[in-house]
Amino acid sequence: MPTGEGRLELPTEIPKTLNDPLYIENETVENIYFNLDTFMNRRMTDPETDALQLINSMLTETLYSRILGTARERGLVYGMSSGVAQTKQSSNWWFCAQVMPKNSKPLVDIIKAELAKVRAGKLSDQDVAEAKQYALGKYQRGGQTVSGTASGYSNRYFFEEVIDDYYKIPARIEAIQKADITSIVEALFVGNIWGFGGLGSCGLEFIRDLNNELVPLWNN
Repeated sequence: MPTGEGRLELPTEIPKTLNDPLYIENETVENIYFNLDTFMNRRMTDPETDALQLINSMLTETLYSRILGTARERGLVYGMSSGVAQTKQSSNWWFCAQVMPKNSKPLVDIIKAELAKVRAGKLSDQDVAEAKQYALGKYQRGGQTVSGTASGYSNRYFFEEVIDDYYKIPARIEAIQKADITSIVEALFVGNIWGFGGLGSCGLEFIRDLNNELVPLWNN
């Protein structure tokens, strides 16, 4: 294929902590759609990304995960997810959910409690081993279709011209240790760069109250 004229340079984005949470009023929305983001001003290494992706799956990706699973068992959420993102010079871990206002505080309590456990290294060997099996299965499923394979290769290629060695991923998963998870999670909180926002009809003060409940995550 023609080489073209090259790629556009990615912009340099410097994340900053919000002075006040973002609130978008929509009177037709009874539930709260919220996003919680924490950042650090550097890109993660591949081992750090692997470790963060593993704990991310342990917290929200399955019906038995530590945050989503607990919240579902208690009937608190309609849906919740989280993910990892990187820009040119920063890294980001985000959580989002759709929740009824009356259930939002209990959900925030679960998020705080589970993140505190991770930062304190309270992960069992069995938890980590099971998460690795899930990650390995996810990797194997991802290569079963043309679109899945293309997505796996193209994610980094478009922005970094990096082609991950697909066949080394199982070894990368197996290499993750509990200390690696604790270290990268701590790195994403120690810089105190974060933001919280919500969409709904609950009002700005309600969102501010939730935001204040989350502040201790960055002060511990």
